[in-house]
Amino acid sequence: VTPATLRADMAGAGRKKPAGPPSRLWGTLSTIWQEKHWILFRAEYTYLVTALLWLAEIGINVWVIHRVAYTEIDWKAYMDEVEGVINGTYDYTELKGDTGPLVYPAGFVYIFTVLYYVTGHGVNIRLAQYIFAAFYLVTLLLVFRIYHRTQKVPPYVFFFMCCASYRIHSIFVLRLFNDPVAMLLLFGALNLFLDGHWTLGCGIYRQVCRLKTQGRSCE
Repeated sequence: VTPATLRADMAGAGRKKPAGPPSRLWGTLSTIWQEKHWILFRAEYTYLVTALLWLAEIGINVWVIHRVAYTEIDWKAYMDEVEGVINGTYDYTELKGDTGPLVYPAGFVYIFTVLYYVTGHGVNIRLAQYIFAAFYLVTLLLVFRIYHRTQKVPPYVFFFMCCASYRIHSIFVLRLFNDPVAMLLLFGALNLFLDGHWTLGCGIYRQVCRLKTQGRSCE
């Protein structure tokens, strides 16, 4: 090997290879960092903000279940009403709970019969709270998806809609009302309507009527 060849090889080794184009992920992260002051105000960042809030909500719900006292209002009455049907009573005038007679349609009975058995005849309140926390998280995803589709609301609003709302956590995981189940189905139907699945959406909306409303108000 001649000295000239050796010097040429060393010079070539010292040169850096030209960098390739930045990855798509890196480009996205770079854009987010450059526009970090606008993340809470621009609707195009709805997906990012709602994803972070949804993850935070998992921890918030666990904290609420373990740290805030459960309040008995209607859960025991629901279980008593369902138990009456399980025991063979189908006359609505005979189906009663602690808070009065059963006033909800058969869809309510079917859904809460499942919850009755899953929660050990309604006794395992902690398990029921976790089930309703799951209802809440799925409902929140469906609501966030609607806002992501429309992109009309600045993302900072979502914090007050979920994380900062005591009432919404109370309704879902501290009271165990039947409203959360109805809202889960309702927002599921709305998402299907937005996607153009009208038949399936109407079918699910019909179940909302069978769960919560009375008479022929949904027809």
